[in-house]
Amino acid sequence: PGPRPRPQPATKPRPQPAANIGSVTIESEPKGSGVFIDGEGKGETPLTVELAYGEHALELRRSGRAPYSAKINVDKPIMAVPLVTLASSLFGEAPAEEEPSGEAQPVTWINLTVVWVGHDGHKLHIDGAEKGELPVSVRVGNGIHVFEVVAPDGTSESERREVTEGQGGVLTFGI
Repeated sequence: PGPRPRPQPATKPRPQPAANIGSVTIESEPKGSGVFIDGEGKGETPLTVELAYGEHALELRRSGRAPYSAKINVDKPIMAVPLVTLASSLFGEAPAEEEPSGEAQPVTWINLTVVWVGHDGHKLHIDGAEKGELPVSVRVGNGIHVFEVVAPDGTSESERREVTEGQGGVLTFGI
């Protein structure tokens, strides 16, 4: 009789990532930039999100900075978007007749309670990032912001306002 076949050692199956889902890490300079994927707010950088494989529209927004937009193609279980540096926006830059210094303008953080008359319980978005239900306390940088109130039925109205140092307190809309 020939040699006996040796039994193979049992192997434990490795956990597999969900099919066609990738974990994508997004970082920016400055940190705390709003992350929007396919138009939907996902949070602030640094952020890791689970996305279906395929192409997605990525947008990063931050007050006082130019928005960043790019297409990302999720094709691996774990991915990282290269570090995004958001450039200063036109708001807050030196007037055209002056020579720009090339230095970023310092951000002053202002604590506000936002009230929108007749819209209690509706969602507040600032520069596209959801901040909570009205009335809501927020911390925003000095500069021009887009404040948007979104009703439960999805209708919305928005207003652009400049937030300045020393303006802390209550910011009221709809009067």
